[in-house]
Amino acid sequence: MMAALAANLPTALAEDSYPTEPPAFVIRSVFADGRLWILTDTGSLSSIAEGDSHWTDQALPDPVRDICATTSGLVAVTGPKSDDGGWSLRRRQEANWVEVAAGTIDKEWPHGLHCESGLVTLITNLRLISIYDGYQTSIHLVQKVGSLVGGAFYGNADYFFVGINHGEWGGGLRRIDRHLGAIATLESNRTGSLCGGPLNTKCDPINGIVAAPWADDCVVAAVGLAHLGEHGRLVEICGDRIERLYYRRQGFPENDKQDVDDRDIGPTTAFSALIRSGDSLWAAGSDGIYRMRERGVVDYMPLPAFQNIDGVEMSFDLPGIVVLMTEINACDMCSASEPLVVAR
Repeated sequence: MMAALAANLPTALAEDSYPTEPPAFVIRSVFADGRLWILTDTGSLSSIAEGDSHWTDQALPDPVRDICATTSGLVAVTGPKSDDGGWSLRRRQEANWVEVAAGTIDKEWPHGLHCESGLVTLITNLRLISIYDGYQTSIHLVQKVGSLVGGAFYGNADYFFVGINHGEWGGGLRRIDRHLGAIATLESNRTGSLCGGPLNTKCDPINGIVAAPWADDCVVAAVGLAHLGEHGRLVEICGDRIERLYYRRQGFPENDKQDVDDRDIGPTTAFSALIRSGDSLWAAGSDGIYRMRERGVVDYMPLPAFQNIDGVEMSFDLPGIVVLMTEINACDMCSASEPLVVAR
């Protein structure tokens, strides 16, 4: 079990390749079947239950590329380290892995998974694939999403959102039309400055995307970068309207005023993860955990005490979530560790 953790891959990879000798960083963590699961970028998958003293490794035929949790259990997409591509979608059933779908197109590599209300969505370098109740449909992407799809995904009936984390090089947010395959870049720079917000593709890595509890047609994205300082915010996207939802200025209380211009805001808390659990959003900040049940109303709590198991610092103490400490970007000038939250 590797002890080094990261919420997303540390550097950009070639579009259709896997790292040959990558460090082991966690790219996904979900809770399913009463267990916490972590996936590293080397394709290794491990799990642990509350009260266990060690992690349990999983053996699958090929490296795991992504995982997501459905109401009926854990789903994983695997793919061989091959120039020919290929993928297999597997569902965990009674401690076994059952194949439910497989790729048949040459040179197709899996990028990421998202599970929502029984619908499993797989994005590859070529297609957006929807799998529901054993039926599979797909649409070819009009253009490629980018050099690396990060670990942030959300989908509804009409669109699939992809958040990209390129660390200090930004990343930003893409929206894919499920019916046409067209890809739009969502961004807004109201100040016109180099890294002005609220959403800047060149400067803002995206670490989470979820549906807004207070509006059916809106999503919330978490921005967070810890490199030579910090900046971050929560951003609300409703159609083509993009607004800053929440930030915390470093050195100010969590209920600080929210109307400071981006040019005067100064360093802000970097948000390394964002999830939705029931009627609440949970955001992991560099300085603690933030919960939002109503638009703009935030409850703050410091990080819990952690238990170190096989080199992984984690806590089951907070109701409804699990907290891990991770290294979100591996570099000498980045902060050493960041929290990652998982709904359970």
